[in-house]
Amino acid sequence: MIVMQVGGQNRQVAMIDLESLPMWLVTIKPSKVAFERS
Repeated sequence: MIVMQVGGQNRQVAMIDLESLPMWLVTIKPSKVAFERS
């Protein structure tokens, strides 16, 4: 977690190392992600 200033406010932002991204994406299970309704 890092803190960035956005629009004059401090916000906490989570980041992931680019080399770790592909394996992190493999761990996402589509069946556990809620469907967005408009």
